[in-house]
Amino acid sequence: MKRLLFVVIVLILAACSSPAPTKAPTKAPVVSTKVCPEILEKTGSVEYGYLTIEGTVKNTCDYSISYVELIARAYNSSGTEVGSDWSYADSTEMSAGAESQFSIMIKVPSGTKKFSVKIQDWNE
Repeated sequence: MKRLLFVVIVLILAACSSPAPTKAPTKAPVVSTKVCPEILEKTGSVEYGYLTIEGTVKNTCDYSISYVELIARAYNSSGTEVGSDWSYADSTEMSAGAESQFSIMIKVPSGTKKFSVKIQDWNE
């Protein structure tokens, strides 16, 4: 009798337990290749020991952004970084499609002619 009761309890417990949950397949995140915002143009000139970089940034997002932060780096003729600085675009708020100017000055040694500028950050 005990054996029959044990078998009945095991069968009841087996019927009540649910199978282990299975994970739904996950999709890889979609990575956008669109840069939002983007630098349209930039020029640089050295005068009195400072490299001045000026240019235009455009909000290519389909929504407003603010506080577009740009970073500039200066390089010597062998490609070694000799200075850097950052600034915000002139316009604090930029609606979709809007453009803004920027200007960044970096103290550099004489002979510096190469530079790079990239967008560091912005608020959505």
